[in-house]
Amino acid sequence: MDFSLSDEQRMLQDTVGKFVADRYSLDQRKSYMAQSAGHDAGVANELADLGLNLVQIAEEQGGLGGDAFDAMIVGEALGPGLVLEPVMDVMTAVSALAGGREDILEDSNAYTLGLYERGQRYALTPAGTTVADGKITGTKTLAPISAAATHALVSAKDGDDVGLYRVSLTADGATVFNYPLQDGRPFADLQFDGVAAERIDGVGLAEIEAAVARLTIAECAVAVGAMQAALDMTKEYLSVRKQFGRPLAAFQELQFRLVDMNMEVQDARSMSIWAANQANQPAVMRCCVRRHWQKPRSAKRRPMFAKIPSSCMAAWG
Repeated sequence: MDFSLSDEQRMLQDTVGKFVADRYSLDQRKSYMAQSAGHDAGVANELADLGLNLVQIAEEQGGLGGDAFDAMIVGEALGPGLVLEPVMDVMTAVSALAGGREDILEDSNAYTLGLYERGQRYALTPAGTTVADGKITGTKTLAPISAAATHALVSAKDGDDVGLYRVSLTADGATVFNYPLQDGRPFADLQFDGVAAERIDGVGLAEIEAAVARLTIAECAVAVGAMQAALDMTKEYLSVRKQFGRPLAAFQELQFRLVDMNMEVQDARSMSIWAANQANQPAVMRCCVRRHWQKPRSAKRRPMFAKIPSSCMAAWG
């Protein structure tokens, strides 16, 4: 199989990579996190100007017509910066769940996703969020939020029918509880008490699951990019830091560790590529992600995303 990038994909990768290198150093990221919104609105506007929200929108609707591989490329390029803005959510899930509506696609950065509920873990079937007479009631958790967000696409039940609804976050009865995740990204709980809701035609539970599957692929790619950046920083450190008159990289034990970490990163990248290839089969893709990313393959083996950072920190001493 040929995994080489096309000229367009390489250009997309370079554009995103240069932006992250220029605007997302560690000190810059800390300053963004310290702002009231949990990120920098100016940086968010610059990201929007890159047109990443258009990557997975069909060409006939003014997008780039990209697929899961293109989203994976963007995700891996964003990974080294641990970008705070919900770029991947907008690029993959919002664009897929807009139901082809131009009013949503043209202003997709103003939307967040309300798909999860407390106590439901990763289940996408709404348990407590319901719609009656065009009004939505319930609470959603872990919604990626930005200062530009004015609306949410919220999953809810109307009787036994699961649908997706467009809801204003500024309407009476809508409350947003903001908080940062452990990595500093701004998220929120969304509470609705009889808020007017407009159903998105043609979007049900199957479409929501497919969109979240594509988002999961993209998030895995972000993790690969972060793992690669951590490994590169560790290689550089071991080449510069000296002990007993020799660079640490000259010691065989540390060389073995670097090789092992590199193999883990390449394994993670391979699984992301495989998952992207299965993007149209959400159940198969999710099984792959759970097995190789979220769950240890043995009692002594940690998940990929946990092993690389801890191994790099151990090498740094």
